[in-house]
Amino acid sequence: MLTQQVHQCEFCGASFHHRPQVKNPRACNRPDCQRKRQRSNELTWRQRNAASDPQYHRICKLIRLKRLRQISEIISRCLSTGATFLNKKISSELTQEFLLQFLLDLGIRKVNKFWPEAFAQVACGVM
Repeated sequence: MLTQQVHQCEFCGASFHHRPQVKNPRACNRPDCQRKRQRSNELTWRQRNAASDPQYHRICKLIRLKRLRQISEIISRCLSTGATFLNKKISSELTQEFLLQFLLDLGIRKVNKFWPEAFAQVACGVM
């Protein structure tokens, strides 16, 4: 039987036994220590990759916002078409702004889950 080596947590100083899958354990399994370990890893990554484009995150945010605007426009057009078919009046500008705010609150990951790229391209007329 293999005996596990006891390690010292880098963040709280507690002794702990690590999982065998972890080669170089740095933190115990307390949530606070895991958060600190994650932040430390992110900081190290940012320092190593500091030469990357400083505008990257701003550009990605603008691209996400543009995509959400397109999706809200498409849904708004569909609702307007349905309302016209039912002889109802809907303000497309208000509907579009409401949908955009809803999609922004929902988040891009959840939107992507229910709005696959292929369907979005067909709806936008890209394909």
